[in-house]
Amino acid sequence: MVRSLDALKERFIERLHSDRNALNTIAKSHPVTSHIQHREIAKLAHGIAGAGGFFGFDHLSRRASEMEATLEAESTEAEQREALSSLIRELDAVIAQMRKERAL
Repeated sequence: MVRSLDALKERFIERLHSDRNALNTIAKSHPVTSHIQHREIAKLAHGIAGAGGFFGFDHLSRRASEMEATLEAESTEAEQREALSSLIRELDAVIAQMRKERAL
């Protein structure tokens, strides 16, 4: 059981890296408000919210849910960029925390 949980955590870490890179690529594009980008961000944020909650990263889950809500509210591009930046910063923090835990 512990071994399978460890394997899930490893896949979670890999997925966080992948999701973070995808979101960072989108964040660098101008504008970030295209319909295709909204769908991709929403899909990634939804998955991050669920997985983050499962692994006990409530802050990450909240940030991802806030990103989804920002998109659904048809907010301004500035608000969307801020929500996206906040989510990326939280992803960075969780990734750093998990790396530190793995090193112990």
